[in-house]
Amino acid sequence: MRYSTYDQTAKILGSISKVFISTLIAQILTSGSGVFDLSTSSWKACLNAGVSAALVVTYNYLNSDDTRYGRGYVTK
Repeated sequence: MRYSTYDQTAKILGSISKVFISTLIAQILTSGSGVFDLSTSSWKACLNAGVSAALVVTYNYLNSDDTRYGRGYVTK
């Protein structure tokens, strides 16, 4: 079964979103304060953690040596 470009794009965007949101939530929980009590620097740290985690998934998508999904996807 061959995935279309749309299917692959939808899957990678879903993966990036899940990783970003879960990392953001984990960072907020480890800050020790409520969501509305976070300072600007705490929000920046949370967003930086989420972006850096999402970059790993994006890199895997663009890596032609990674056969799970993206450019290097091999039809099974």
